Amino acid sequence: FQAEDGIRDVERSRGLGDVYKRQGYYRFVVLFLILTTVYAQTLPMIPVRRATMASEWIRLSLLRTDPSVVHAGDLVKFIFLMDYFGIDEKNVSVLIEPRYPFLRAEGYPLIKIYGDIKGTGAANPDFHMRISPDAPTGTYSFKAYICLDSCEKTKLEYDISVDVKGNPRFSIKNLDLPDKIFAGQRIEIGLTIENTGKGVATNTRLEVVTMPEGIMDPTLFTIPDGKNTFELGDMEPGDTRTIRFALKVASHASGSYNIPLRITTTASQEIYTLKIGLY
Repeated sequence: FQAEDGIRDVERSRGLGDVYKRQGYYRFVVLFLILTTVYAQTLPMIPVRRATMASEWIRLSLLRTDPSVVHAGDLVKFIFLMDYFGIDEKNVSVLIEPRYPFLRAEGYPLIKIYGDIKGTGAANPDFHMRISPDAPTGTYSFKAYICLDSCEKTKLEYDISVDVKGNPRFSIKNLDLPDKIFAGQRIEIGLTIENTGKGVATNTRLEVVTMPEGIMDPTLFTIPDGKNTFELGDMEPGDTRTIRFALKVASHASGSYNIPLRITTTASQEIYTLKIGLY
């Protein structure tokens, strides 16, 4: 046992085999420490504690929009609530990041600067954005941020969701308007109305206005059965409706006329024209 003579550990040796076991253990410990140190040096420095503490004591939420029902093409005011509890922060600001269908509105800033904030309280930052006119009906989101220390140390991110209603659009096609129309004639008219827009048209109604545009003579055109209003109901994008009605042309009528067709929905009113030329 001469190999054991030079060992002077506190723990009593139990023989030559025990020496080899302890040497393997020490090598494992040293290797583990080296690998742990190298891995730790590759990790990024993240201010986890500060970000966590800040998000617990300062918050941002959307209170309401003006108008309350948002349509494509609207200029919308977004009113937020920023509340905080027992904080002491410097250079606090709130900013938004528009993305489709939310567009930056000219003349309105995207950041509100509050400076230093202490204690407990609340603020109501508001921003304006315009909704893209071509936006289909749906729920969309944009980013809002609370920046502490001018965003150099902490930037709290929020997803803000808003429901947007797309706009309906209509096209009107003549089905059976006669090629030649004469004064004193009764004509049968068929029209197809299609919602070619990106939003639902609710409570849709079409009204035939028998007085032509620019002419103050209510006797030129009349509807024999007296029905000049047609209920079309709710129309999804791509939906069509067909209506038919008779129109009596006065005997003293001559030339060309534009008959207004007024389409109204819950949210809008538009005027289209039916062109009638007399021989």
